[in-house]
Amino acid sequence: MRGLFNTQAAAIALAGSLALSFGCSAQQVTDAQRDACMPDAFRLCSAEIPDSGRVAACMDAHVSSLSPACRAAFQWRGASAEVTHHRHRHYARRLSGDEALVRN
Repeated sequence: MRGLFNTQAAAIALAGSLALSFGCSAQQVTDAQRDACMPDAFRLCSAEIPDSGRVAACMDAHVSSLSPACRAAFQWRGASAEVTHHRHRHYARRLSGDEALVRN
């Protein structure tokens, strides 16, 4: 039963974190997008679940390690996502506690 709860908590956190990472509302994250990125969230950011803000920052910090399916799920992001990407990169640096990184 505990495994089911953890999976449900992860799905909720992932929907919120994907929305934060990719600059949309949680309602705009489709099942296909969540399904494409959930394995990456568990693989790369399991320690941050269920905190959606930390999962978003972690996913953003590991964008080069995301699976092709997860990256492809968000190809529609467009130019405005570039601003969101930089904002979350800054947030990820703040979470690391490295002030030198925050200033860069």
